[in-house]
Amino acid sequence: MEKAAVISHRALRRCIGVLGTTLPFLLLLGGTLSDTKLQSSVSAYYHTGMRDYFVGQLFAIGVFLISYRGYSDSFDNVLTNFAGGLAIGVALFPAGSDWIGYVHWTLAAAFLSLLAVMSFFLFTKSDQPSQCMSIPKKRRNLVYRVCGCQIVLCLLLILVHSYIRPLGPVGTVFVLEAVALVAFGFSWLVKGDTMWQEPPL
Repeated sequence: MEKAAVISHRALRRCIGVLGTTLPFLLLLGGTLSDTKLQSSVSAYYHTGMRDYFVGQLFAIGVFLISYRGYSDSFDNVLTNFAGGLAIGVALFPAGSDWIGYVHWTLAAAFLSLLAVMSFFLFTKSDQPSQCMSIPKKRRNLVYRVCGCQIVLCLLLILVHSYIRPLGPVGTVFVLEAVALVAFGFSWLVKGDTMWQEPPL
C-alpha cells in the first residue's frame, strides 16, 4: 500500500512536469496547424482557436497542484494549493486590455513566482546536512536552483519588456514564458524521479 502511494506521488509530479513543459509547444504546434500566427504571449492563445486547450491545460495543472501533498510541513501544502488556485485563476481571467487583463497578469506573475520558490526552496529540502547528501540529491538540487533562477530571470525580463518596447520581436514574451514553463516542468519531472534517482538500498 505504501509503495503504491509512493508511485502515485511520483506519477503526480511527473504529470505536473509534463503539463508544464509541453504547454507552450503544444500551443505553438496547434496554432501553426490551424494557421494561427505566433502570438505575443502564451496567454494570448486564449483568444485563438487554442483557447479550450489553453484553459484545460491550466485547469489540469491547477488541480494536480492542489491534489499534490508535499512534505509533512503544512506550509508546503499551502504553497502548492495556492499555486494551483493561481493557475486556475489565470485560466478564468483571460489576458486583455481592461481590468481583467491586469488581474490575469498579476495572477500569472504570482503563479510563476511561487513555482520558482517551490523549485529553489522546497524541492531542495533534505533531512540530511549538505555534506551528507548523496550525489544524485546534490545534482537534483542544482537543477532545482537553476530552474528557480531561470523562472525569476524570465519574469524580470518580461517586466522590463513591458516597460521598454520594443525590446525584441513580437514573440519575445512568448519565448520568455515558454522558457519559464519549461523550467517549471523540468524541475517537477526531476522531482518525480525521472532522472538522478537514488540508488536502491
